[in-house]
Amino acid sequence: MNDSIIVELSPIYMQSSGELLGSAVLRKFQKELVDIKKGAILLSAPTGSGKTVALLTDSERRAALGLYPNNELLCSQVAGLDKFVRNYLNMLPRKSSLTELCRHFEGSDFEDLPLNIYDAHEPVDLFGEKIRRVHIAGFSGKVVRRLDEIGKLNVLDSVVSSIQEGHSKRDSYAIVLATPDTFFLLTLYLYQDFRVLGRLLSLLKAGSTHKLEKLNKELMRIAKRDRLTKIAKVISPIKESTLFIDEYHLYDFYELASLKVLVHILKNIHDWDGRIVFSSATPRREFVEDIVKETGFSENELQEVNALEQVKESGADHELIRGPMKLVFYGVNTNERSRIAKLYRSSELAYELLEVDEFKEFIKLHRRDGVRGIAILEKVSHAELFVEKLNYVYGVNPVCLYSMPRSDICLTQEDNEHYLIVGTGARIGQGVEYEGVTFGVIARITAPDFLQSISRIGRRYPGVSTVLIPLDNEIVESRKGMLGLKGNTSYKKLAEYVEKAEPFLKAVPKEYEGIYEDLVKAREPVLKALGHILHYRLSGTHSRGTESQLKDLDLVIIAPPDELYRFLLFRAAGPNITYARDINGKLECQENDLGTIVRNYEIATPKGEELCENNMVLNRRPALLVKSIKPGGSGKVDIVVKCEKGDELVQFVKEYGGRLVIEWSFLEDIFRCKCVLRERGTSDQELKDLMRELKGQLFLIPNPWALGDYFANYIYRTGRGLKVKIGNTAVSLVFI
Repeated sequence: MNDSIIVELSPIYMQSSGELLGSAVLRKFQKELVDIKKGAILLSAPTGSGKTVALLTDSERRAALGLYPNNELLCSQVAGLDKFVRNYLNMLPRKSSLTELCRHFEGSDFEDLPLNIYDAHEPVDLFGEKIRRVHIAGFSGKVVRRLDEIGKLNVLDSVVSSIQEGHSKRDSYAIVLATPDTFFLLTLYLYQDFRVLGRLLSLLKAGSTHKLEKLNKELMRIAKRDRLTKIAKVISPIKESTLFIDEYHLYDFYELASLKVLVHILKNIHDWDGRIVFSSATPRREFVEDIVKETGFSENELQEVNALEQVKESGADHELIRGPMKLVFYGVNTNERSRIAKLYRSSELAYELLEVDEFKEFIKLHRRDGVRGIAILEKVSHAELFVEKLNYVYGVNPVCLYSMPRSDICLTQEDNEHYLIVGTGARIGQGVEYEGVTFGVIARITAPDFLQSISRIGRRYPGVSTVLIPLDNEIVESRKGMLGLKGNTSYKKLAEYVEKAEPFLKAVPKEYEGIYEDLVKAREPVLKALGHILHYRLSGTHSRGTESQLKDLDLVIIAPPDELYRFLLFRAAGPNITYARDINGKLECQENDLGTIVRNYEIATPKGEELCENNMVLNRRPALLVKSIKPGGSGKVDIVVKCEKGDELVQFVKEYGGRLVIEWSFLEDIFRCKCVLRERGTSDQELKDLMRELKGQLFLIPNPWALGDYFANYIYRTGRGLKVKIGNTAVSLVFI
């Protein structure tokens, strides 16, 4: 541990409008949202400033749909809305099953609908509308999966029926919170039976003329009209509503394309006629403009509400968002050369901060007074190392919020009221609120992620909070002046500084976003066409733009129809596989996606059938053995693919590269491809179990000559796919 830099961050207050919503005094930007009745809105506001209240500002339509990138964010908003409706609208819950479901996702059996209902003794004045009841519903795969015995689609249908019953009386306000992938499939009329989705895609590809009548005859066998009607009903509560897209900066290139399709289908097929709000503390205008084109709104109908300009440093007539904060940048010796490597290694070495005085003082207060803390690191392996060292040095068992936590040293939030949380930025670094956290360790790679993560700490807390930040020694040394930040500074000045990419990356390099570019160009019209065709199957009438979407595909797909559903999902993901790990001498079997495993852990091939006899997740032996984490050794992936007929594969990719979607079995059977593991000092081993679990997995194969070996290395080192090594050429197999 070497030098450090201390930055004292001023408190954040938000400008008040002086107007009330129930007993809550609205902030200036919240009142501005109320006054914009239609069009598209770009909302920029600090984390914790009350962006979620936007869901209650559509008094004319009395309905809002909020999209959240993951279940953690969705459930955080459920808790926030529950508190607001109770405390400020003075409404009592007649039913709060969604809140309970979010509290105990992995816990006890749950048989109720994912729905909260609140009633008022006296009508609440909601900007001129008298409201007696508020419905808050949750639509996400994880929420509905808990009720699978009832039937996923039946659950959503029952929730909607309850909402519609009250909404028709004009004294009810409906809020639907959803993850975009679930809602995406609903708007496409595709939900529950994923294998059917693949068959629909194969039909679309096979019907080169794309005549609606011809396709409709084929669809009669697999797309039952009563089921399509039920799905269409689920969309009905939001046909005229505010569409609130929160934390939209988290969507990458692939998900942006899916979001564009979602908005297109809502507007052109489901006749959505509301307003749309894009919300983030780190705004990206070009992202918003790209999606707004799909709504049909003109450029003049895109308005900006910039609450970042309404941040104040004094409390006179304004509301406290976050108290003063001390940021301590500690130098760590990474021995890395490139800037990005220095930042990743700094996150891995965050456990060195366990020995600094500020952390020792926090542990004393944590044990004595229940002071809460949080550590947000970049990768799963970094969080795991931190937890292991924390447990070894202090005997503390933290709440572990990341993939693949160790069961012997990790707690759940229910187990630990005065918690210390350790998690990854992808899981808890964005938008999730944890009450009473006044101490943190933050190690992120990009400037927006850093700003989002430090905002998890000290929220609505008037005292001084402390954040420790590990950073490469050379970066600390070169930034000693921190451009005038050393000493007291404002949040705005800090944001301006870190967004200049000093000392963090401004964003992930753009070439990484282009990984799916070829796929997206072909995928967008396919998804739009599916939505239009299924609408025709349901209604017998053309929706707007139907004919323009029915075009031949500039895409080569080699896969069994039942596996093509992966092509239609909102986000790209690698296959889920079983793995084993040694927990204090006992092998535990778990299940996770291959990308997360190879991105974070050293791995081996398991030997013998004795592994994990009684605690198997699936009724078969695990595909991989996850090795213990060692500092500096995590994330060194050694899975590659070799193909006996590599030259033939190269010629095949030359002809179709960039437009080629292929299933693993074709590579295995035709080109004799297999996974091998390069273990130091040992020969290559065939990973038969892994290859078995890859069956059904789709890959995009980009043009390798345009991207090169560097790109292929990035793909497999980050767990986005696999690399085929053929002579001096590397072919990338990107997970779909």
